[in-house]
Amino acid sequence: MKNKPQLIKNMFLIGIRRSGTSICRQLLIQHPCIQKLEFEPHDLIYVMSTMHLQRYKNSLYHINTIDRFKKNVDKYYGAKIVINPALGFKRWIWLNKFFPNAKYIFIIRDKENTYKSYVKTDAKVIAGVSPKFIYDYWYDETIKSFQEFCYRKPEKSIIFTFENLVLDADKTLAPVWNFLNIPKLEGLNSQMVKPMHWDEK
Repeated sequence: MKNKPQLIKNMFLIGIRRSGTSICRQLLIQHPCIQKLEFEPHDLIYVMSTMHLQRYKNSLYHINTIDRFKKNVDKYYGAKIVINPALGFKRWIWLNKFFPNAKYIFIIRDKENTYKSYVKTDAKVIAGVSPKFIYDYWYDETIKSFQEFCYRKPEKSIIFTFENLVLDADKTLAPVWNFLNIPKLEGLNSQMVKPMHWDEK
């Protein structure tokens, strides 16, 4: 008698840079039903940006990178993906082609506070920061892509705000645990600290 195939559990945490993805990842990986959320894997980001090109369709590097995220069958395994101000910011959507059964968790933060945090972090790097008017367009279009995905695929995606996470992590993540169909994990509020550039609405 053949063994029944086991389901592969993939999940991806996606957000704009400086929007709270790191603290959210730290909270999520404390759950015993989540094995690992890789921290911004550059190889996966590269693969999802190029695998649709003909010359990479049979690339072993690309195939092996995708397979790494399909190796686990018992617990959720995935990655935190951060969207940076740049061309190709919608390439995260390719993830759904490679992982059609995955769960997608989106976190969003107030635009003004996200930009202030981004400027503070990147002001002295060589690349510098994007002008505000360019950032505003990029931010709006990125958030729209998250919201449209959730609208089209509510069974495989969920979205919440960083502000709510900071104010009450237990309450904010309760729907996430339900979305993942795993037991509720509580006691996370003590780990939250209001960040700089906090504009409580």
